Amino acid sequence: MPTIPLIPHAPWLDSMPADWKADRLKDLVPRIVGGGTPSSSTPDFWEDGDIVWITPTDFSSADGKDEIATSERKITLAGLNSCSAVTVPRGSVVMASRATIGAVRIAATELATNQGFITFVCDERRLHNRFLYYVIEGYLGEYFAEIAPRTTFSEISRGAAKQEPIGFPELAEQKRIAEFLDLCCTAIDRVGPRRTISQDALLSSDSISRQIYTLASYRKSLIHECVTGQRRISEDDLNQVKAYG
Repeated sequence: MPTIPLIPHAPWLDSMPADWKADRLKDLVPRIVGGGTPSSSTPDFWEDGDIVWITPTDFSSADGKDEIATSERKITLAGLNSCSAVTVPRGSVVMASRATIGAVRIAATELATNQGFITFVCDERRLHNRFLYYVIEGYLGEYFAEIAPRTTFSEISRGAAKQEPIGFPELAEQKRIAEFLDLCCTAIDRVGPRRTISQDALLSSDSISRQIYTLASYRKSLIHECVTGQRRISEDDLNQVKAYG
């Protein structure tokens, strides 16, 4: 008789609807990969490189964007093969595992990363990439930042990340939730352009900073409610948002 894997308890599963499922990322996502850095002393690994190679600097440059498509530096195929970096396809979910742990983007092109990232290559027959993107935005990225060991620098390991469970509905509902959030977040971002802003903004005399923080908090809350099943998104909900779009 096959052994059924034990799903670890996680607080975001407490409110999961009865018709949703839960599984660990390692059992849900077929490829979860890290990155690497070619030797900087070997010109052949860098000169005339055409492989997009993402670093934290590139992530910072893309602050406020869902997707990332280019990098300040590019590497060659020889450089890629010289280290632990691997290419991942367009649509992969790229998450920072160091520095700004939990920051997340969708790969808008085939790319590789340095060792400061964990990338999830979803099986779209089971887990929609944009649903996972919003799961990380909504609660998982923040959780990873909280549990990351504080040594020389904070980092969530790929091994630890793979063990975490998420709740998810059937595929059609995942896509509906993702489309609903795409539309809502785009509308919110039009009012107050998304950028990293601290809670200190609430104490600021700058009313614009306070308003942006309030919008960002609402955006985060909306995402969390949708990807944990606290708020169910129907076709009518989606069509209503489309009509206002």
